[in-house]
Parts: sequence; C-alpha cells; structure tokens
Amino acid sequence: IDAAKRASGVESQMAAEELRARRRELSYQVTRAYYEVLLAERRAEVAKTSIERSREGLDMIELRYAEQDALKVELLGAEGQLAADELALLQATNDLDLARRSLNRLLGRPQEGELNLSDFLEGNLQVPPEATGVENAAAANPGVRMAGLSVEQADAAFGSAQSLSRPKLELSAIYTWIDNELFFEGQYAGAVVNLSIPFFQDIRAGSAAKQRARAQKTRADAMLADAISVVELQAIAAYRDLEEKLTAVEAARKNLEYHRERYRVTQSGYREEMVTFSDVLDSHDDLRQAELGLSGAHFQTRIQEAEIRRLAGN
Repeated sequence: IDAAKRASGVESQMAAEELRARRRELSYQVTRAYYEVLLAERRAEVAKTSIERSREGLDMIELRYAEQDALKVELLGAEGQLAADELALLQATNDLDLARRSLNRLLGRPQEGELNLSDFLEGNLQVPPEATGVENAAAANPGVRMAGLSVEQADAAFGSAQSLSRPKLELSAIYTWIDNELFFEGQYAGAVVNLSIPFFQDIRAGSAAKQRARAQKTRADAMLADAISVVELQAIAAYRDLEEKLTAVEAARKNLEYHRERYRVTQSGYREEMVTFSDVLDSHDDLRQAELGLSGAHFQTRIQEAEIRRLAGN
C-alpha cells in the first residue's frame, strides 16, 4: 500500500512538472514575440528613414535633371530607389501588424488591441553570472526534474515488487443488524483475519519483478545523470553564444558607422561630380542593410538572453 501511495504521489508530481514545463515554454514564446514586435518596429523606422533619404536624393536629381546636369537614367534610378523603399516600408508595416497580433494572441488579448511597449532592443541584458546560471540550469530544467521523478518512480516500483513475495494479513470486518422473531434481535459485529502465504510461483514472480525494478532504477539513474550533463553543456554553450552575439553587435555598430560616413562622402562626391549616382544608390542600400543588421544583432542578443534565463529557471 505504501509503495502504491508513493507511486501515485510521483505521478501527481510528474503531472505538475508537465504543467510547469508548458508554462515555462509559453513564457519563452511570449518573450520572443515581445522582442519580435520591437524588431518589427525598428525595421519600420529604418524603412521610413530610408524613404526620407530616397526623397532627398530624388529631389536633388530632379533639380539637376531640370538644369540638364543629370541624365535620364539617374532620374529613373532615383525614382526606382524610392519605389523600392516604399515597398520595404509596406512590408515592414505588415510584419509589424502581424507581430503585434501574434503577441496579443499569446497574451490572451484581442488581436487588434493596441500595444505600447516600453523596452528597447538596445537595453541592458539581465542574465545571471555564468557560474550561477550553469549551476541553476540542472535544478530548473523540466527534463532533469522529470528524470529525478523517474528515479523516485523506480524506487516505488521496487517497493511494490518486494511486496509480491511477502506473506500478507487481511482483516475483514463484519457488522450487521439481525431481527428474527424465531432466534434473536440486535447488532452483531466481528472480524476475520486471513493469512496469505506466497507459493513458489509467487516468490519467483516477486524475484523477477524486483530484478525489473532494479533495472528500471539503474536506467533512471543513468538518464538523470545524462540529463544533468546535457543541460549543463547547453547552459555553457548558451553563454558562449551570448558572448559571440555581443561581439556581433559591436561589429554591426562599427559597420553602421562606416556606411553612414560612406553615404555622406558619396553624396558629397556626387555633388562635386567625383562619383556616379549609381555609387550613391549602392551606398544607400548598404546603409539600409547596415541599419537592419544592427537591429537584427540586438534582437539575436535579446533572444539569447531569454534562452539563458529559461535555462537558469528565471
């Protein structure tokens, strides 16, 4: 009976752990969707800024074309660049709308509801120190916790197997009311005790059950040790990935600074007729990609932060 109670308790804990794992996954999904909205907002801002630059370039080309200082191909190029940037803004706006709807759905809100997010992709990261994160990862991981419960379940199964080959006492209580005119009337109670002695086949069955339970316990212990090792390795790898992504942010920032200066120099060179307008268009595209690249690098860092917090149980 005790073994059955222990097994039932472990099953209850496993069910609670599955619910905890689902909540943990939902929390991560909400966090990711939150940052996807921030990234989509940033992309829309980049598209708007790019349109402003394209319009400035088109105004300059139209003025020079009217004075016959620019070629028709340059005017067409400026118009094409503006059209491409307007298309990029439309795509970014649609992506932003879908990202907001997705986050609202995860939050259980109407999809059309307004979202005013106060965070920034460039904000400070909040991750525990590597030693603390790796140490907490095993204790917080649902897979490790389930593996630990499997060990307890195997212990309960071994206790149940031991009971198969043991003698058993069964107590049966009797209570009744008798009303008989010929004999007697009144309440009567009693008890019967039965002793069950296991036979040879029961002993063999119990021995086999104990061997299976021992094998399950050994397997559960090995799976627990492996799960802990895997999770600790995942945590270490997550911190290494974060280090790489932080370095990528710095590289993207320097790349953006370069392309901003290159775009300025190229525009100045075109006014002085030292470069072609094709060079201006190329530097415009490169600048937009550099702006998007920095936002993407910040987004990847935020997602890695969420992954580490999930692994560490935060």
